[in-house]
Amino acid sequence: MNRDFKNKLSVLFIFATFLFFNASYAATPSEVGIIVLHGKGGSPNFPVLQKFESKMLDKGYAVVLPRFPWGGKKGKADYSGNLKDAFEIISSEIIKLKQDGRKIIVLAGHSMGTPGAVAYAINHTDVDALIGMAPGHFVGSNFHNDFTSFEVNKAKQMVADGQGNETLNIEDYNSGNRRFKMTVKADDYLSFFDPNGPMNLGENLEKIGTTPFLWVAPNGDPVTQKGQAKEYFSKAPSNEKSKFVKIEAEHKNAPIKGVKVIHQWISDL
Repeated sequence: MNRDFKNKLSVLFIFATFLFFNASYAATPSEVGIIVLHGKGGSPNFPVLQKFESKMLDKGYAVVLPRFPWGGKKGKADYSGNLKDAFEIISSEIIKLKQDGRKIIVLAGHSMGTPGAVAYAINHTDVDALIGMAPGHFVGSNFHNDFTSFEVNKAKQMVADGQGNETLNIEDYNSGNRRFKMTVKADDYLSFFDPNGPMNLGENLEKIGTTPFLWVAPNGDPVTQKGQAKEYFSKAPSNEKSKFVKIEAEHKNAPIKGVKVIHQWISDL
């Protein structure tokens, strides 16, 4: 074997090795478990999420739809727990998905479910990817602070006085200019609404590290129309796998309208 031929073989071997170790291996649905975090005042029975689950199951994904502490009916949350309770729900579902053979864990939040998913991911190491479907609940924003500052300050005082487990009266809000009067435990309220607390999406996105993040932005959502969605997305670290994708949809039906985009994005992980 002459020297030139040996050199060519060496070059080909090096090139083949480079391709092998740098190839982009698509994630197959059978490897992926998706935990869906519903929005404020929603539930696993929300028709759009039921349709999303059905479509993703048809593609071969494992999909679970737990109920979270910000769940409720017709947009009115009952706040039946706090963010730590939500974390325990997610951890439990991840364990079951992995026992079922799912190697890739994706948290997909709708509206308020998105900051819940991101908050979990920055505090745990068992999440491989994050999806925000029409993200909402922007703790720390001017609108949010203007609307909740009185209740937040009152809740903080109650906690300081050792009354964190007692309830306070609040006026909650949701999309569509809906307002709800209710009572909630001071500790629970702060876990979701304190601008300096654990559910500040803007601050938390800066901490997701190398975790890929897909922001599904419906063009009918005011957050998208006003440019706030792209502004928040830009807070996440630069990552070639993270994407900001606009879709033809409204806030409520973003999950089902985003199935094609979500499936393609997961496949490219």
